[in-house]
Amino acid sequence: MRIALVLYGEIRSPVVASQTFPLLRKLRERGHEVHLFVLTSPRRRLTPRPWRDALAAAMDAAGGALTVLTHAPRHRRYGPAARRLARVLRKFAPDVVHARQSRGGIVAGRAGVAPVLLDLRGVRPEEFLLSLGKDEAGLMTRESEALARLRRED
Repeated sequence: MRIALVLYGEIRSPVVASQTFPLLRKLRERGHEVHLFVLTSPRRRLTPRPWRDALAAAMDAAGGALTVLTHAPRHRRYGPAARRLARVLRKFAPDVVHARQSRGGIVAGRAGVAPVLLDLRGVRPEEFLLSLGKDEAGLMTRESEALARLRRED
């Protein structure tokens, strides 16, 4: 099966490293042809060191099958990004597009090339925990309430 995985922006996120990259490796191990498409703003690419490190990790996880596309800095204008993504997705001809963030899902859906699997499992709650650098047992009351709210929303 040909799977296109779409990430919108945050390849430097600890959640992407802990959830998305292992998923890519497992899919490749099972014999699927996987390609990672990263949509990012031109501004993010201007942070050379962290960007290069994250890009190297993404390239490793995707087995070298990585395409980086830039999009307009305004997040609410998905049309141009969707058209750019549609052009490269048509060349790859995926059976399914796996989008890990809501914005990635919106752009992949608008591209209209293949069915989109929108995967939002635990992204916001896990990012919240990782950003605090604590486990659940060590959270203060206000932090516990915020985590509970994020989990309800998910």
